[in-house]
Amino acid sequence: MACLDRLLLCVSQFLRSESHEPSTIDDGDSGEKIVLTASTGRSKSLLQNIRKLGSEGTNAFGISHRYSGVRDGRILGKGMTATVRVVTDFETDPEWACKVMSLRGMDNLTLKNLRAELDVLRELDHPNVIRCEDVFEENQELFIITELCSGGELFERIADRLGLGLDEEETKHYMLQMLSGLSHCHHKNILHGDLKPENFVFASNDEQAELKLIDFGLSKEIKPDCGAVEKFGTTPYMSPETLEHGQRTKASDLWSMGVIMYQLLAGSLPFDADTPDAERRRIIAARVRFPKGVWETVSIEAKRLVQKLLSKEQSDRPTAKQAVKDPWLDVVVRQTLEEGLRHTDDDVLMRIHSYRQYSGMKQLAMLIIALNAPSPEFAELRKIFKSLDTNHDGSIQFEEFFNAINLLDSDTRIAAGLEDDADLLETFKEMDQDGANEIGFTEFVAATMKHRFISQGLVEEAFSLLDVDGSGFIERSDLERVLRATEFNEKQLEKIIDEAMSGVDQLDDDASTISHEEFCALFGHTREDRAIN
Repeated sequence: MACLDRLLLCVSQFLRSESHEPSTIDDGDSGEKIVLTASTGRSKSLLQNIRKLGSEGTNAFGISHRYSGVRDGRILGKGMTATVRVVTDFETDPEWACKVMSLRGMDNLTLKNLRAELDVLRELDHPNVIRCEDVFEENQELFIITELCSGGELFERIADRLGLGLDEEETKHYMLQMLSGLSHCHHKNILHGDLKPENFVFASNDEQAELKLIDFGLSKEIKPDCGAVEKFGTTPYMSPETLEHGQRTKASDLWSMGVIMYQLLAGSLPFDADTPDAERRRIIAARVRFPKGVWETVSIEAKRLVQKLLSKEQSDRPTAKQAVKDPWLDVVVRQTLEEGLRHTDDDVLMRIHSYRQYSGMKQLAMLIIALNAPSPEFAELRKIFKSLDTNHDGSIQFEEFFNAINLLDSDTRIAAGLEDDADLLETFKEMDQDGANEIGFTEFVAATMKHRFISQGLVEEAFSLLDVDGSGFIERSDLERVLRATEFNEKQLEKIIDEAMSGVDQLDDDASTISHEEFCALFGHTREDRAIN
């Protein structure tokens, strides 16, 4: 239950606000949104802006309009301040987890921390980071919808071994996933702040289930020129500099990963002691011991990586990106690449080829559909994405894309229209929808997902989000609001909007707008489809 309770605190669609709130929320019911307030700042990415607009749109109708089971669904967990239930999306049918928490009596600092946490998660997009689907605020209650991770905590796997530690090969697979998720956070200049086995959960009970990083309640977004933030975390996983100086840096997160790796291999903590004070002193001293017994069967390469991660000096610790490339993980990294390439068949490349032919409007709609589609549908695409993301920062740069495609045979590349460098560059630009010179996970899914996953419900959701003002039509002003968070300049943005608006109008009506009928026709959906659904 504790796992689910922590998991569902990790949500990505709250909007940071610097407005003045009361020190606590009273028991009145004015209908005012206390937490889910309009953001005063500009969204930092297209994905972040889509999540923000989606949250605003769904709250206009209420949670009962979107999900069933909010009040009577199967209970997953219940605490003093919240209840977690299984809910089902009326439109797309998959199950999600919904946490309901009361905002009554919540103080100003707690509200501020909630907004900061959610602002952080809106920026993250990685297969090994928890995904939030929706957030609602009604009648001084908060409803948080996240993907349903039913496989339990990594901590439980450690506890099941009764202090004997996990197999080294199994540990490699877990460490690669955890470091990959952390590398993505650090790539976005986000510190997690509370890395521990309880904050990594398995997506399902399947043996090959992915690990997801959760609980960003102590996370902080740091500026490039600001190396440290204030003290926070869980003592056994805190770094020496956190305990001594009350500061935490990216290197402090890597220290925590060293503690986790030690714990996975040994079944015990590296600096455990009889009292909290003694434990703190041992952490600050940073003397790592490998007692005989369980450590006799662990490889020298594994011990070396543990020692590097648990170095007293921050500068001696590897970054998350460097740790992924450590010789100890080399075999697993190569296995991930080979498995991804096996899944990169002609069908995947042809879907990328087809994506290039889509109108700008359909490409944008595909991004929204990829964001809203059920996560389990993309197991194959996650493997391919990870194999392309060779530096494990959660995005694909052109060099990575170029190198991976060129590993394929020439007939396959030619069939997909990717035979020369110019084709590769143009395809990369088409997939990079926000102009950030990298392809994020959701952008990759948008270009490679199978059309059988695109239900009428997902198409309806995409139209509703793009119809920002609720007029029943998509207009230029709507697209300007959606696309304002991209990296494109004003001239480029005008061109993109022109291309999105052109070539869609199929009815004898106003060509400056896109109707609901015209939008659905992009996906082969008709009026009859909508009646059936």
